[in-house]
Amino acid sequence: MPKVIEAENKIIGFALVQEKETSNISCLKTERYLYILDLVIAEEYRNKGYGGFLLEVSKEWGGKRNLGFLRLSVFPDNHDGIKFYEIHELKTTMQTMECKLGRLS
Repeated sequence: MPKVIEAENKIIGFALVQEKETSNISCLKTERYLYILDLVIAEEYRNKGYGGFLLEVSKEWGGKRNLGFLRLSVFPDNHDGIKFYEIHELKTTMQTMECKLGRLS
């Protein structure tokens, strides 16, 4: 479900959210949750409350659907994004690690 925000008669940001369900693993409780795929605000409109508004609207949408929690991914070098999410009470609960794989010829 996309959420769009406008200012000065133009779209300045959006949040793309979806309802998901945790993996069906025998030792874990299956739970529905809100996943934010993207939350974007045009650079010139950042730090003016628009991102926080989109995040809150997204949380409300998830709450109305009785979803258990909110999850999103952010790159570790996105320090401004991490700071923004922490201000809005998100916490790191899992860390994903990757490495490049060479091609086998």
